[in-house]
Amino acid sequence: EVLEQNPHLRHIFRNSKMLYDKPLAISQISFDEKELDKNGIPFIGDAAGLITPLCGNGMSLALRSAKMMAKSISHPQNDYHKEWNQNIAKQLWWGRVIQKGFGNKAISEVLVFTCRLFPAIGSFLVSKSHGKDF
Repeated sequence: EVLEQNPHLRHIFRNSKMLYDKPLAISQISFDEKELDKNGIPFIGDAAGLITPLCGNGMSLALRSAKMMAKSISHPQNDYHKEWNQNIAKQLWWGRVIQKGFGNKAISEVLVFTCRLFPAIGSFLVSKSHGKDF
């Protein structure tokens, strides 16, 4: 309905043949905590921890984890697991917690209302779920 307010999109939607009976969507994706390695093979990016939509730029997080891995390979005293847990794991945890709140209509409304009333809370949640600059 909203997209059809654009006359070009309205034309496309009204004159196109649907390929499927229902729209296809990605669902049932688990953002649960993951392992950082398996059988000695280290994981980075989404393989190490799927990045929730509320955690900001997923590509930036993937690059950040790759940089941490490269650093630990070239300087063995740098522990990838420790660095991941101190930085990215906390960010992903906050993203999961906030996302669970937005999965419930009542909690979503309370969160949005509270953040509008107290913008510092919204800023705090964004800073925790988006992590440090890369």
